[in-house]
Amino acid sequence: MDELRVLIDEYKNLYESFKSLYEKEKADKEKTEKELKAQIDDLKLQLLIAKEKNEVLTKKLFGNSSEKAETLFNKKHEGEIDLFNEAELESSIAKGEVPPEDETICIERKKHNTKRNYKELLDKLPHKEVLYTLPEENKICDKCGSELQSIGKKFIRSEIEITPEVIRVLDIYQESFECRKCRKENLFSSIYSAPVPISVIPNSYASASTVAKVFSDKYAMGIPLYRQETTWNYLGFPICRGTLANWIIYASHNYLSYIVERLHKLLLKEKYVHCDESTLQVLKEPDKAPTTNSYMWVYSTVKESKHPIRIFDYRPNRKAENPIEFLNGFNGVAITDAYSAYGKLPGVTNSYCHAHSRRLFVEAIPAKEKDSRYSQAKKAIEYYKKLFKIEDEIADLSPDEKVEKRQELSKPIFEEFVSWCKKMVLAAGKDTKLYKAFNYTISHEEELSYFLKDGLVPMTNSLAERTIRGYAIGRNNWLFSDSVKGAEASAIAYTVVSTCKANGLDPLKYLTFLFKELPGNIDRIKKEPDRIDIFLPWSELPQKLCKTLSPSNNKEEKPSDYVNY
Repeated sequence: MDELRVLIDEYKNLYESFKSLYEKEKADKEKTEKELKAQIDDLKLQLLIAKEKNEVLTKKLFGNSSEKAETLFNKKHEGEIDLFNEAELESSIAKGEVPPEDETICIERKKHNTKRNYKELLDKLPHKEVLYTLPEENKICDKCGSELQSIGKKFIRSEIEITPEVIRVLDIYQESFECRKCRKENLFSSIYSAPVPISVIPNSYASASTVAKVFSDKYAMGIPLYRQETTWNYLGFPICRGTLANWIIYASHNYLSYIVERLHKLLLKEKYVHCDESTLQVLKEPDKAPTTNSYMWVYSTVKESKHPIRIFDYRPNRKAENPIEFLNGFNGVAITDAYSAYGKLPGVTNSYCHAHSRRLFVEAIPAKEKDSRYSQAKKAIEYYKKLFKIEDEIADLSPDEKVEKRQELSKPIFEEFVSWCKKMVLAAGKDTKLYKAFNYTISHEEELSYFLKDGLVPMTNSLAERTIRGYAIGRNNWLFSDSVKGAEASAIAYTVVSTCKANGLDPLKYLTFLFKELPGNIDRIKKEPDRIDIFLPWSELPQKLCKTLSPSNNKEEKPSDYVNY
């Protein structure tokens, strides 16, 4: 019996040993499986993020840049991005509409149907009558040989003629006068000379209109200096781009800077300001490699401001100290895209851009409709479609009426949208595009909701984005600034051009006006700084002399901020 008990104990110990070993191996296996599952989940997430990046880049390279909902979700087949049918989508003929007899230029705006046909625009332009008549030898009746008599003329059509650029030389003389009586009586010599305008660029052949043309071509039309250099060669007076650059730097710092300083002081007195920034490459920035980014910051008044102001400010970096320094003294509302630097502005209330929030969901749209992220991104964009539609409908109401309507109509939709985002964010997968879109809305709920409280605060920062778009298009052409002085001159030039356009002025006319008037007034402006006010874009004289011929040129203020969403 004793041997049997010993044998049983040995078997029990052996069993416990095998059981312990089994449980350990099982635990190790479960741990390994969990680790492998976590690795697989992480790899799946990384693959999803990589696919999203690839889809975003593919859309940017080959897709339609429009963010309209009907464009985003109008796909012929599952997973197909509509790349080539933009013309068909926009054409009224493709939609089955009958084309009108006369072509029209249409600017869609709620309650302001400003259809402007070509005849109305032609009537504002100078006209020259061109009469086609019979040659003298043909003014004979081929039946009886009598001389033909005119019985009138018939209008056939109007055509637009463009006169190519022609340069001419202005030889400046100064006429002098004397009093012959004083000279005859040997009293004293009385000589009077006519005043001569000061040259805009000392010791240069440049006239006010020439310098204005260089500015307008580069900063209003986006034509870089090397192309302007080619144009001057064609015109028969070669001027190198270095000379053109020197004209820009001199005129910006010596004349236009006084306009910008005054605009800056007036901007700080406003209650609302749009802010945005974009990159700039400066080759000779001190203590920086030529390939590193500097920044062009833009600050704008809101659309409802009495005096529209657009200011560009060059800075070597993107640090928070830049807007803090520039907006020192401003105590209103900053409409921005949630970049952290703007959140550090002292004494400023932040209102964040819903177009930026919506764009994050647009970037999160996957290529295939079966993907669950597709329906979620689409639903988010549908929420914004409702909000932007309300904004478009109330665009012409007073600020107080806007707040009332926003509280009644927009607030419930926005709160429902944020609540839905909070439910969906955890399942989105951290670091995915959709997660970032959800998280942006949730994290900035307070700043995104500020527009509900103030009728003068827009839902988007689109005005600043449109302002900086002209700069971005020009930058794509001229690529970089050579020096810090050149970058600062560009900021000054873009400020003047953008502000004059926002006030309905023709940049070429306004710059010509400034370069004619400012050289002879600078000394007086230094003593009386307020005198610069008569040269500001909204002042009486510029509005009288420099108004653009067609309202269509002032594209910045015309379209609704929300109609395209």
